[in-house]
Amino acid sequence: MDFRKHVRERAKKARGAYEILRSISNAHSGIGPKASRALCTAWIRLMMTYGAEIWHDLESNLWRLLEPFQSLALRRATGAYRGSSVAKVETIANVEP
Repeated sequence: MDFRKHVRERAKKARGAYEILRSISNAHSGIGPKASRALCTAWIRLMMTYGAEIWHDLESNLWRLLEPFQSLALRRATGAYRGSSVAKVETIANVEP
């Protein structure tokens, strides 16, 4: 079975969710980092991993399609710089890789 179409759709939805998170978590009048982190873990990660129980063992390379959106959202939620390593940002956000 080929799950690439499903994962691409998940990536597309995650990108849209990230754009919404980006617009509501600006530095001057947006939500705080704690609420951003909660939205990132509860909304964006859940959106990205929907159905992963089925395809994660079959095609493990598909995770690479989702990793950029997770790192973008976590950087936005934690306030980390773009050059920060993904592993350290995941540790700060208390999120599993």
